[in-house]
Order: sequence, then C-alpha cells, then structure tokens
Amino acid sequence: MSSIVSARLLDAFLTYQAVCMTRETLLTNLNEDLKKKKGWVKENEIIKSRSWRRLVDVTLDNRVKTLDVSEWGQTHPKLLEMFNRPDITALMDHYDEFPFEFFAWNRSSRKVFHLPKELEMPLASAEFPDDLLWSDLMWPHESFTISLEAPLEFPLHDGMIEKYDAIMLTRMDHPAGFTRVMLRLFQVPPSEVNTSALDAANTLKREFYQLIHKKKIVAADRARLQYESALYDTGRKRGAKQGSASLTIDVGNNAGVPKLNTLLEHVFRNTKSKLLESTLRLAFGWILYLEGIGSERISVTPSAVPEQKGMPRNLQVITSPDEVWNILGRGTLHSSTATERDHEVTPSGRFQRPHWRRGHLRRPSGSLITAEKTVRVPPVLVREDLVPLYGVVGGTTTVVIGK
Repeated sequence: MSSIVSARLLDAFLTYQAVCMTRETLLTNLNEDLKKKKGWVKENEIIKSRSWRRLVDVTLDNRVKTLDVSEWGQTHPKLLEMFNRPDITALMDHYDEFPFEFFAWNRSSRKVFHLPKELEMPLASAEFPDDLLWSDLMWPHESFTISLEAPLEFPLHDGMIEKYDAIMLTRMDHPAGFTRVMLRLFQVPPSEVNTSALDAANTLKREFYQLIHKKKIVAADRARLQYESALYDTGRKRGAKQGSASLTIDVGNNAGVPKLNTLLEHVFRNTKSKLLESTLRLAFGWILYLEGIGSERISVTPSAVPEQKGMPRNLQVITSPDEVWNILGRGTLHSSTATERDHEVTPSGRFQRPHWRRGHLRRPSGSLITAEKTVRVPPVLVREDLVPLYGVVGGTTTVVIGK
C-alpha cells in the first residue's frame, strides 16, 4: 500500500525537475538575448529558475521553516509570454505549486490514508449542506495524501482513460493574506520504475548543470531532452499527461468565510471537470469524517516494520535524500462493526443518500438553559451505515480496512 504514494511522489518529482530544466534553459537563453540588447532578466527570476535544484536539501534542512514565495513562486507572466511556448508554459503552471506541496507534506505530516472503495464512493458522492462553511473543516494535517483502492477515472477527448490513485491535499497561509489550497492527483503509472534508466537520468541532470553553468545552451538543451527520454525509459508511457493533475484554490479573508458548496461550484465553473469536483468532495469529506470520529470508536493495530540498514530508528525522521519521497512506516485501522440504522429511510419513506450534517455548538452538560453554547459538536455523515467506522493511527501510512 505505502509504495503507491512513494512511486507517485517520485514520478511527480522527476517530472517537476524536467519542467524546471526546460524553464531554466529558456530563461538563460532569453537572458543572453536581452544582454545583447542591453537588457536583462531580473535577478529574482534567475534565482527562481534555479531553486528546483535545492528542493530536496531545503526539505531536509530543519533550519528552513518555510519556502519563500519570492524564491519558489510562479514565473512572471511577461517572461512566459516572451518564451512564446504555450505548451511549455502551461506545464510550468501545472508544477508551479509542487515545491510548496512537497515541502509541506514532508514537514507537516508525511501522512497517507489508504481508503478502500466502499469508503471512497460514499465520500466522493455525499452532498454537503448549504450552511457548511470553510471554517468547519478541521484539517488533521496541513498536508496529507490519500491513496485509493479504486482509482478515479478521467476520460480524454481521444477516447483514452487516465486513472488516478493518489491525492495530495495541502493548505498554506499565503503571505498576501489568504489561504491557498493545493490539490494534486497522481496518475497510475504504466509499470514499475526502471532503476538503471533512473541512474542514467540523474547522470544527464548533472551534465545539464555543468553545461548551463557554462552558458552552453544548445548542449544543455540536448542534455535536457535526453533526460526526458530517460524518464520515459524508467517505465512511463510516451504521451502521458505528465503524471498528475492539479488544482489551486485561493480562499480570501476579505470576503468573509465562504461556504463549502460555493467553493465546489467555483471549481466546477472554472474547470468544467467533474473529476476535480468529486476529488475535492472526497478529500473534504475525509477531513470531516476524521473530525467526527470519537476516540472510543478507534481500533488500531500497528504493523511491525523490519529494521533496514541505513533506515532511521524514528521512522518519521528522514535524513537521506533517497528517502525524502518514501513512506517508511505502516499501520492499519479496523472498522467497527456496522449496524442497521433506524434512519436508513426517511419518515417520508424515501431513500436518504449520504450527506454531511453541519457541526454546531451546544451547552455544556448539566448547565442552565441560559448558559452560553461553548461545546462544539463536529459535523456528522448521515447514513454512516454506508461507510465503515475508521480512526487515526500514528505513523506515516494508515491502511483503512473495510468491513
């Protein structure tokens, strides 16, 4: 189970590097052209174009508390226009937020929840009440990943179907004063990673470093193309949609607290993607479900992880660059015994589909009727008989066991 996310993160990381090599080549070439016309690219853009080389080292350096947007943010739109490569710039936009996601996941949780399909389907289709607010989401971690037993399927225009079996959800407080939510879906790769081809790709990456440093742009671009070819040799299918799909939502503080349904409507209106809407519904539903789990309903059986040479004794402490995308620990959760619910059918006799009931405040037990409501009742998934009862376990991977 844990290898699912390890392989997907590595695949996305390699693609991110290929995209950044392309950006650095274009920017270096552009800078050389501008110098001939007595112009230049601003220094912060040059820094951003090279920052990708440091991502693993920065992630492992605990002195770095957060990534600076000025060093890791998006390429300036005017530069993207000057590249005159819409196919490349669209791919850059697709991976602009990846460093923040990767950094946050490593620092905030390294947590994976593996969901069985009997839990996945109700969460992906359950409706939220109209008064459910963004502030009702109590995130278990600032960043976490969900792997799926049944991959999400996305039909393409040519009749092909792409399958995604892992979701990374990240929340970040942006310096500009809003909350940025980043969603990334990881595509099911066609085969296992070819390690010899991966070694060849790393050699070509080092060659690229040397050539671009010497301003040998044509030779550096050739090394970049060979690097991308080596990535396909690691097990990718040529023409695949770069391994992942992504979505960024900015939740502003000035417009008040938005409703969850409003956010979902905004996503669908702007992307026209039912896949992204369903994925957000599943991810937000999982957050609400974890919030509604009481400690008395948790039954946990952690599995033993054999010691390996070079593996840290504390499995949540990563010290080697080779482990930065690996899931090292594993635990399991066993569902409670599900019982028949007397609210399976509404009083009107109609079938009631799963939906979320909004959390609310109540008065403390034994208090007067005039007492202030200070005890928060978490959101509840109505018709939970359709969903096994699960809990949370410490460690890096939680494998949820269904009925």
